[in-house]
Amino acid sequence: MSGVRAPWLLPAEQAALLAHELGNPLGIARLCTQDIEAELQAFHAQLLALAGEDLDPAVRAHFAQRFSGFAERIDTLAAAQQRMAGLVEELRAQGQGAAAASQTFDLAERLRAALRLASARSGRAIELGEESGQASEPTQPWHGPLAVLDRVLLNLAINAVQAIERRAEQEGEGFRGRLRGRCLRQDAQLVVEIDDNGIGIAPQEIDRVFERGFSRRRDSGGSGLGLSYAREAIRALGGDIGVASLPGQGTRFRLWLPAAAGQAVAAASA
Repeated sequence: MSGVRAPWLLPAEQAALLAHELGNPLGIARLCTQDIEAELQAFHAQLLALAGEDLDPAVRAHFAQRFSGFAERIDTLAAAQQRMAGLVEELRAQGQGAAAASQTFDLAERLRAALRLASARSGRAIELGEESGQASEPTQPWHGPLAVLDRVLLNLAINAVQAIERRAEQEGEGFRGRLRGRCLRQDAQLVVEIDDNGIGIAPQEIDRVFERGFSRRRDSGGSGLGLSYAREAIRALGGDIGVASLPGQGTRFRLWLPAAAGQAVAAASA
């Protein structure tokens, strides 16, 4: 069976139960989000109809801007729910003794989505930027387990956002956080890079960031599992993750994956 089997998987019965317990409230949340989106669109249309053609253009533009902001938040909420749905499906597959399902998807778009979700998690304004490919190609098709890659990319992006927040706390209101992502093809590999201008990693810690249980954020609830999971998952797919950092300036995480469709599945099954 194609897909990924890895040492962090839960026992089958626990995975099946967790998938069931998460799936029910997630389904309710997704239905409510769809209802809110429909009601918001209807309310916007009704508001403009009541205001009539004589509505001041500046007021109309203000309404449009506000409702556009609401729509963006709903899109972010829906994207987060989609990530949760992927996790539930992964758990359900584990409960059935199956491997994570593989499919072809756009790795560059999944990277952009992870950056958007991670930045939305922060209460601070973070400047986003994305580059894709050495020739600025907008897409990078890849074949593998979407749910696993989504979790890895989001873990790396959230780690970057947390580093930005820690530097912002030190430097104050004048600091502007930046989060950059790049997806490019190098020979037989796809390379994903995530850069931040956060607090950076101390030299004595950089060799430990992928250790299971090691966390630089124990005081704020860090578990030390996110980065260790990310590296184990990518290595199970025949790739790897590395990190480079300058304390006080920022960090770059680099992820390598086999570029050809099917190579990741073959590596995971070996």
